[in-house]
Amino acid sequence: MLITQSQKQAEQNTGCTKNLMKLAYYLFKSEIPHTTSKWPDLVATAASVDGSGDFLRILATKPQNAHFLSSSSITGFLDAFGEAVSAHIASELREDQPYSVCADEGTDVNGRAVLSTFIRHISACHESFQVEESFISAVSLETTKAEDITNTLIGELRKVMKPENIAAVSFDGGANFSGNVSGVRARLKEYAPDLLFVHCRSHLLQLALVHSCRQTPPIKIVLSALNKLYSTFRGSHKRLTILKNAQLAMEGLSHKLVQPGETRWLSYEGRVKVVVEHYSSICRAL
Repeated sequence: MLITQSQKQAEQNTGCTKNLMKLAYYLFKSEIPHTTSKWPDLVATAASVDGSGDFLRILATKPQNAHFLSSSSITGFLDAFGEAVSAHIASELREDQPYSVCADEGTDVNGRAVLSTFIRHISACHESFQVEESFISAVSLETTKAEDITNTLIGELRKVMKPENIAAVSFDGGANFSGNVSGVRARLKEYAPDLLFVHCRSHLLQLALVHSCRQTPPIKIVLSALNKLYSTFRGSHKRLTILKNAQLAMEGLSHKLVQPGETRWLSYEGRVKVVVEHYSSICRAL
């Protein structure tokens, strides 16, 4: 009898943990901030609609340091998911095969420099060969100097592949990445002397479009006006509130004005799209 009850309790605990992992996965996949109150709120909501009551009972009876509702617990789930994904990617790669590297440095919402890395490789599937792209990691950088970027990149690559097998690299045109004397491109040649460098085609296309916009007076005038429009509302909470209320009243929904970046493709499209959709309410707010 005791053994049966113990087994049942163990199964319920396992089910509870699985539910927590599913909820955590939902947060991560939906890009919802996981270290805020949304995590315990989500768990509480799931427990309240559990018809069996087991989920709520197990959470209520767990010790204070074992209920998995803290920010450290959900961060632990995130780390575990990351390790599992990395292990799965590594298991599908052949360590000795040639591959190419795509990497870029950006700034997250907290102002930290983050290095994102992908690799392109050939995968054998059902006697056919396909080019696949695998995400490796997104990690913080100490600095954006070429030396630090290279050391971080090599460290991430060694987890799944040999740096000596790099066949090609693709970066933006920044000197710290693409410099052929002391940039990441040059430093990687210490590991793979014959690697090829490809300037990121998306960056090149964006730079060409920006140059074309500057050389076309009508477009230049429109973009300048959009810049002034963004600046008009950006610095005033009162003006933003007026704009939002006008959008809700006239279109039924509101969108923020978008600040474009010359190195961010599609940012101009998003910027113009918002103004076109809410042209009447923007005029009213002004």
